[in-house]
Amino acid sequence: MKHYLLPVAVLFFFSCKPVPPKSYYTGLYSIKAYDSTRSFDKKLRPVKIDLFYPAAKISGTVPLSYGDILDMAALRLDYSLPKDSCHLESQQIADAITQEFKLDSASRVFHYNTEVYPAPLPARDKRKYPVIIYAAGMNGSSYENISLFHQLVQQGYIVAAISSVGLYPGYMSAAVDLEEQVKDILFTRQQLLQLPLADTSLIGLLSWSMGGSAITKAAMQSADFKCLLSFDGTEIHRYGEDAEWDKMYNEMTRIPSVLPEKIKIPYCYLSGAHPPKVDSIYDVQQHSAASPKYFMQFKQARHEDFSSMISIAEQVQPALGDVHKKRQEVIRNLTGMFFDEYLKGNTGLHFGKHIDSLISSYPAEYSKGY
Repeated sequence: MKHYLLPVAVLFFFSCKPVPPKSYYTGLYSIKAYDSTRSFDKKLRPVKIDLFYPAAKISGTVPLSYGDILDMAALRLDYSLPKDSCHLESQQIADAITQEFKLDSASRVFHYNTEVYPAPLPARDKRKYPVIIYAAGMNGSSYENISLFHQLVQQGYIVAAISSVGLYPGYMSAAVDLEEQVKDILFTRQQLLQLPLADTSLIGLLSWSMGGSAITKAAMQSADFKCLLSFDGTEIHRYGEDAEWDKMYNEMTRIPSVLPEKIKIPYCYLSGAHPPKVDSIYDVQQHSAASPKYFMQFKQARHEDFSSMISIAEQVQPALGDVHKKRQEVIRNLTGMFFDEYLKGNTGLHFGKHIDSLISSYPAEYSKGY
């Protein structure tokens, strides 16, 4: 994958990224909730919410390693799962990351410092922060974008990250599993009402991959969300690449809700590279009534460029030749700017102009086309 030097115009773009009003610690508290309206193997439906929040002070503890975060992922299906079983699953994820990015050892991945601290929620804190609900990719969890969550907390947001869990036994493999993730998002919105730190009048949606289908369907069902941002989400589908996936996608479109025109909030879609020749494309964003709409394709980006896994791989083994660090910076800066403008109301950032500037200045890197 070719690397590009970034001239003054892009350096100016980076300098315009939102500046946090103050420095926070990033605290992590996992809410192990149950949805009493749904069953999961004759028990109540578990909905684990990883809450990343701005903490003024954390003492007596050390930051979590990435291995710690991976260990936590297995608990999304069973809160009582023993540590050895959690570690077995986390090892498989670390091995997959190691193989994907051609790293020397999974041990480096496990020991990466996340700058996230395990911390109980403060008993007394009158401050309130806007909330971003994050929907993970297929069978994913908060480990997907841990570095991005840290950045958003530094900007003064709470991130409520939801794992993707289907019908029992929980692994998403069919269209019907998507409906459970949509319900998890709506359930999380209700749980946030009980959180003193959360400004529930300001809730945005963020997703990666299959989570894109989940947040768009959630936005069709509820008017409580102020904006949504999708990282290479499945709500834009290209027919003709995979017959089985085409069939599953058709089934997903019939899962409630099925009315894209009900999406009327600001909607940004950041796309990776996709095969140029397909039979047809179905685009939820195009059919929505969202205003404004933003679409930007990173012409040479892989799907994993929209996750923190690729930036962690670059940091644990800097000699990697196929990781484009600056692309991650652009994605993160756009994310922060989007939510600052459409969730916090900072209209002086001119998010749309930055998108247009990047596309016009670097047509080899970015595009508004599919």
